[in-house]
Amino acid sequence: MKKFYIVLILIILFFPPVIWTGLFIADKDLYVSLDYDLGEKREKTQIEELNSLALSGEAITDWFADRAPFRSSLISFKKNVDSVLEGPYEYDIKPAALMRIYGIEDTRTKMAVDTIANAGQKYLYKSDKIRNLLTDTEKDVVQTPPDCNIVGHDWRISNMVDPTYISYGYTEYICKNCGEEKTDDWTDKLIDDSYLAPNVHGETTIGRFDWLFLHGWGNLPYYQATNILSEEDMNVYVDKINTLQAICDARGIEFAVILTPSKDTIYPEYMPSFEVVDPYKRVPRLFDYIKEHSSVKITFPCKELKDITRYYESYYKYDSHWNFVGSFIGVQSLYGLLDLPQTDILSLDVTKESREASGDLIELGKLNASDFPPFYEYVVHYKDDVTTTYETQESVLISDIYKTETDCADERSFVMIGDSYRNFMIPYIKKDFNHCTFAYRDNETEIKDDILNADILVLQSSERYDYRFLKDMEYLIRLFSWHPSKE
Repeated sequence: MKKFYIVLILIILFFPPVIWTGLFIADKDLYVSLDYDLGEKREKTQIEELNSLALSGEAITDWFADRAPFRSSLISFKKNVDSVLEGPYEYDIKPAALMRIYGIEDTRTKMAVDTIANAGQKYLYKSDKIRNLLTDTEKDVVQTPPDCNIVGHDWRISNMVDPTYISYGYTEYICKNCGEEKTDDWTDKLIDDSYLAPNVHGETTIGRFDWLFLHGWGNLPYYQATNILSEEDMNVYVDKINTLQAICDARGIEFAVILTPSKDTIYPEYMPSFEVVDPYKRVPRLFDYIKEHSSVKITFPCKELKDITRYYESYYKYDSHWNFVGSFIGVQSLYGLLDLPQTDILSLDVTKESREASGDLIELGKLNASDFPPFYEYVVHYKDDVTTTYETQESVLISDIYKTETDCADERSFVMIGDSYRNFMIPYIKKDFNHCTFAYRDNETEIKDDILNADILVLQSSERYDYRFLKDMEYLIRLFSWHPSKE
């Protein structure tokens, strides 16, 4: 009888893996789609002795569960079912029960608002519009408005906008006396914290409300914080950056660094339910360490990029890069380091244009663009009076080396080395300097003369490429060592 149980257990353990292997052979694409990584960070259950198979049902269960075919899919299915059931319970059954039994209104119902139909949300949470609490809604007609700069504005609420899962709430005011308008009293977006199974297509992850994120190219470990640098490793960065800073100081070059946050750092609320093992992630930790142990001018403009999302999106919905609003915010953060005049984007004319769905994440995921709603492109009108007198012929967004000359007042030479994020900064920086050179990091040797003669030298690196930023510094240290200053 004991042998029978052992044979039965072996069949139970090994039959599913055989089916799993057969699926891999029959349809590899389906196999990969069902076998994605949930980001679990623990060792699988081990059984040291075969005899324990016949003695411990718990050990058998744990061992099999850790090796079960379709494990990720089954876990995701269960959590999705829980999520679907949670919505009606929280927003329909529970509020009704509280009101009927205890006469208490569920405050969570008040917080929920309509979400746009094409946002990709399967269950629409609804609530009544927040009521205008003002009793004085009449608008007096004033023939000669008083000077509110002297007497002060008399603000009255003209409109209250609820937050949604994709936009902030706010209150619009109008001055009773002069008619001036303002927006204030912002409230955070609602957060959908229900479980969303990772839906990975090639290098692309489909997030909440149709937002796409980069899954491959080494990006996921940065998001999950599984690749945090040791203090010894961070010291290597500090040593290089201090050495390069000293060289630039000796040559009279103003040196600065801008680290560009990843899209999932600015919009984590739209990411699927990947496990994040440490909220203090690799690059924020590295940035703080460099700030503490170096005098270099460095920025990692996360707060600025998140703050502007009250008014505009700062990253493309279907692309891994920041858009022209996000890059403008990055440029202004950089100018703060360089003691240059900064411009508030809210003081500028920004054109919002609807575009058909497109972006590198649609291409990397081999997705059908027609399955996604349009997105918005923002055109920031900045110093339109500055004339470009020379520029290379290649398109800004795909050029490896891009040089410009303008008729602006600042005659200094500006050089930036970085990755593809730098291209979105060109339309603004080129209007603030006579001579600019922007180069992809693999083309550094082709612009060595520009580097050696630069007045301002900036290294740019996206969050997931911080290790490339280290190599950039090593190259520049060697270059300056080979070419001593003319002084």
